[in-house]
Amino acid sequence: PTRRSSDLDGRVNEVIHDRFNNSRAAFFEALTEEHLTLSDWREEAKNHLILSMLRRREVMDKVVVTPGDVRARYEANLKKYQLPEKIHLRAIVLHQLGGAEQKAQELRQRLTGGASFEALAREFSQGSGAKEGGDWGWLQPHEIRKELAAAIAGLQPGQLSPVALVDGEYYLLKLEAHQVAQVKPLDAVYNEL
Repeated sequence: PTRRSSDLDGRVNEVIHDRFNNSRAAFFEALTEEHLTLSDWREEAKNHLILSMLRRREVMDKVVVTPGDVRARYEANLKKYQLPEKIHLRAIVLHQLGGAEQKAQELRQRLTGGASFEALAREFSQGSGAKEGGDWGWLQPHEIRKELAAAIAGLQPGQLSPVALVDGEYYLLKLEAHQVAQVKPLDAVYNEL
């Protein structure tokens, strides 16, 4: 058999699989409803296949995109590939009740002595993320209150904030990680371009 014949056989099998749930009987029934024979359908499929191959050869194979074209498109669309600054925070939150400030300071001392932030958050935090070890996940700095952003300003990953009082609650924050704003490198988006 010729290559075109095997391409047509492959197309028949593909249509039976995709459109007729792998049922040859359903395929032949559909041909009958359309008043087509298998050879009529194969002829139409062959013409469509030839047209597709010619179109690819005449159009797609002649389109040449140079690395310079890709770089120019990338540079013209840098905003699209901008990754914002992000921070990963954990928090212990204590409501301002009798002794809350003292408890927050005591917890900070335990943490600087090597205690697990996650364990202390689970045990003592009254914030919504207590069960997750105080994990707030990844946030953009503008997504947190300015008082809390000020408390973590200048911290390096792994460091603790001072105790901060904000709207009647004491916060003790740990900066888990910090991702500076950056642009995705060209290599990472090359195929997309």
